[in-house]
Amino acid sequence: LTDKIWRFDGSVEGVKQTISHGVNSGDPDARVAIMPSFTEAGKLSEAEMKKLAVYVYQFGGGVAE
Repeated sequence: LTDKIWRFDGSVEGVKQTISHGVNSGDPDARVAIMPSFTEAGKLSEAEMKKLAVYVYQFGGGVAE
């Protein structure tokens, strides 16, 4: 939120809409978004994907639930 790059409208009303109605929730006022694929050629290698998975896993304390 501090880098001034917004996926959707960064106004106060725009943020309220996203929080209130969600993304891809089925609500007619919801935002619609598609997560880009990072497995396409030139995006992330198998090794990079594994490193990313370990990095994200550590945010949860690195403990399997």
